[in-house]
Amino acid sequence: MIILKIKHYKLLNNSGFSLIEVIASIVIITIILLSFFTLLISSSKTIQTSESIVNYTYLAQTEMENIYEISSPSKLNKLEEIKNTISSLGYAYTEEKGSYTLFQKNIADKNAYILLKIKMHNPSEFSNLTNVIIEVYDKEKKTLKSQMENIVSWGEM
Repeated sequence: MIILKIKHYKLLNNSGFSLIEVIASIVIITIILLSFFTLLISSSKTIQTSESIVNYTYLAQTEMENIYEISSPSKLNKLEEIKNTISSLGYAYTEEKGSYTLFQKNIADKNAYILLKIKMHNPSEFSNLTNVIIEVYDKEKKTLKSQMENIVSWGEM
């Protein structure tokens, strides 16, 4: 009789996992992993966007430095002379829009183009100062990605 009670006791032992416990643990692990993967995907998109902004801003800064470089030692003070000098940097004259003269330069390897706007000041006030605006656009989407503005001194002071 004692042997039967021991066997019966072993059959009623609940030391293992039930199906409900296993399913609950799988659901909890799935929720944790999904939130982790969402965080990784979000981080990846943020990194790509930041990299794009840095690249377009670097492109605008480089072009602004090129404009400043040709303006510093320059003796130019007429718009036609400035147009010729800017054309030597790979820009093509596009149009006069308002008080701005517009140039465009395509950057093939970056899939972008640069719109350069130049505004000469009134000759009676500051004849050698010029507003320079550089806008970098995505060629496919035609959206503005970066913009820089500066006042450059052309000619002698």
